[in-house]
Amino acid sequence: MPLLRSFWRYISYYFPNVGLRHLHTTLAGLIILQILNSNLLHMTHAGAVKAGMFNTLFLWLHIILGSLTIMLRLE
Repeated sequence: MPLLRSFWRYISYYFPNVGLRHLHTTLAGLIILQILNSNLLHMTHAGAVKAGMFNTLFLWLHIILGSLTIMLRLE
């Protein structure tokens, strides 16, 4: 996949520190997962999350991914 290869070259060039490189890669992955997960949540017209097992699962996944992203950014 040329897009991932070019992203890795970009990260390797601008972040020679391996720990920082992996942190940025993890954050990018978490943000992409957060965006994809938010598309799976179904809302009512009033702005509330609709009831249901899958919506509850995706809501908690959304909360966990958001919390992980915040914790990684604070390190």
